[in-house]
Amino acid sequence: MLLVDCDIQEFVKDHIKLFLTKKPLTFAELKAFLVSKAPIPFVHNQCVEFLTVKKSKDLDSLKCKLSEQAYKKQENEDETLRKRLNQEEQDDKANSTAFKRQCKTIRTQIETYQCEIEALQMKLLQQVGTPLFYTHKTGSTDDTEQKQAMDLIHSSLIKYRTKIRQQEVLLKSKENELT
Repeated sequence: MLLVDCDIQEFVKDHIKLFLTKKPLTFAELKAFLVSKAPIPFVHNQCVEFLTVKKSKDLDSLKCKLSEQAYKKQENEDETLRKRLNQEEQDDKANSTAFKRQCKTIRTQIETYQCEIEALQMKLLQQVGTPLFYTHKTGSTDDTEQKQAMDLIHSSLIKYRTKIRQQEVLLKSKENELT
């Protein structure tokens, strides 16, 4: 029973009755107690002792409940933190796997671009190595067509080299993100 729930008046009445049954008083002594309005030492001491004990028990139970609440709250926070850390770890693993897959894709793209560059270089060498055949009417057009073809191959080479550089930069950035 908490101190708040305690009926003090009833408690005092009970102790006064107990006092009167233990120590029978004469009418004059009883009249003196009532007229003086002084506290009865036995009853006063009993009430003070009871209230003090009750207060200390209430404080102890309150401390106990507060510590239980704090413990439960800490457990809940720890559980939430553990779940969040596990989720972050799973996300990191998934991101790492995705980055590794992207790095493999980028490497294959680089290899493909390098193969295409080699093929274009071979084509360019073949174009340069072939002799020019001039016909009487279209001699200048064959020359310009060959130059246009060489320019086209050259621009394709530049385009593929640029793509390779971009893919290498992307690959390095992805690898840096993994570490």
